[in-house]
Amino acid sequence: MNFMLQEFILRQMIMAQIKKLNLPKDKQDKIVNAIVKNPEFFKKMAEEMQSEMKSGQNQMQIAQKLAGKYQDEIKQILEN
Repeated sequence: MNFMLQEFILRQMIMAQIKKLNLPKDKQDKIVNAIVKNPEFFKKMAEEMQSEMKSGQNQMQIAQKLAGKYQDEIKQILEN
């Protein structure tokens, strides 16, 4: 599968999930672009979240913990 098609599919999947958050369109686009441009970083975060959820921790608590852990990286990604 070529790269453009993969990116299109990824964008559509992310947008479907982000729309549920009821964020303004510009913020949705910013988040989608950040994920598409930095897939390995977000994959690493998702894998950590999955791992910690298996140990029975609350998803929201894990998300907050990871947001704090990766705060500097997330900030830098969103500023670009």
